[in-house]
Amino acid sequence: MGFELKKYKFEIGQHHDKNVIWVRFPNDVRLRNEPKQRFPSARFSWSNKCWYLNDVKTIREILGLQKKTAFEKMDTGQIAEINRPALERMHETLLLKFTVRFIYDFPPLLCS
Repeated sequence: MGFELKKYKFEIGQHHDKNVIWVRFPNDVRLRNEPKQRFPSARFSWSNKCWYLNDVKTIREILGLQKKTAFEKMDTGQIAEINRPALERMHETLLLKFTVRFIYDFPPLLCS
């Protein structure tokens, strides 16, 4: 039996100042062993009581997760914790504006 993605829930997060992908699932020995066999780099966080994987492009592709956005690639370590929500809102607004502009600007280019 292989690694079945639908049995697991994946969340992007941070652990010890590193980007990780949290792997959540019911406590079952078989479910616990499958990620370890599929991903030898899988580790357990005792502080978070959860398994995690390094957040890298190849693992994201295997798990079917979205590619990192420019915002996720940014080093936000210098930004004060109180300012991070404002930065996230600004990023979401810019994404929305780009999407809306693309929807209105692109179709006329397709006309002959």
